Amino acid sequence: MNTNFELELSSSSLNFVVIAKRVRRLEFICSQLAKFIPRPLQLECCKLAPNGVKTSQPLKQLFHQLITMKSFICMMTLFSSMPPQLLFDFTKKSNIEDWRVVDDVVMGGVSAGSFTLDSDGFGVFEGAISLENNGGFSSVRYRFPKVKTAGYSKIVIKLKGDGKKYQFRIKTNSGDSHSFIAPFSTSGEWEEIEISLQDMYPAFRGRTLEQPNFSDAYFEEIAFLIGNKKKEQFKLLIDRIELK
Repeated sequence: MNTNFELELSSSSLNFVVIAKRVRRLEFICSQLAKFIPRPLQLECCKLAPNGVKTSQPLKQLFHQLITMKSFICMMTLFSSMPPQLLFDFTKKSNIEDWRVVDDVVMGGVSAGSFTLDSDGFGVFEGAISLENNGGFSSVRYRFPKVKTAGYSKIVIKLKGDGKKYQFRIKTNSGDSHSFIAPFSTSGEWEEIEISLQDMYPAFRGRTLEQPNFSDAYFEEIAFLIGNKKKEQFKLLIDRIELK
């Protein structure tokens, strides 16, 4: 604490009663915030009390409360304002070699999808869905080193569809047999699709699994899939995918 602040606190104009009332209000708020702060961090915050300041014991306790609460609030602000993490930003110079198309051909179907960059630098997932030979889907998948989810709650995708329904999928580990799925509709215009991580449900080969929704600490694969149980052409333009 600097000398000017110490003098200001000791001046007769300081209304201790008013400050104490404000502290009690803040104390309740911070008691709720503290539920989300690990115990080791709470103990670390307590070490910040200004013991060197020459004040009365009640005022020392006030300083302790104010600084501890400030630390809690700063920590919560840090976690609630994580900068977006870019998963992929399509440009004219993007390398899309790691984006892999997987159609129902792997199961004997004859649907055909492709993934390319257009002249404007957008990722283009397009093709034709066929129901022949019990087929009916096309997907494009992208694998990458593990992306941690701590501090994030949703995936935001800027895209332009064709009015059809699609699925966005993630896999905790790229080798997992099941995916976590979020269906979404497109309007035919450029739009931002927001997908809550905790709402993504587990499924395998079109069957929802009796397991919890996504809650893992990381994931390492994303995918787009179309499979509306009908013959159709499709086209999906993708601009940007990020974790928020």
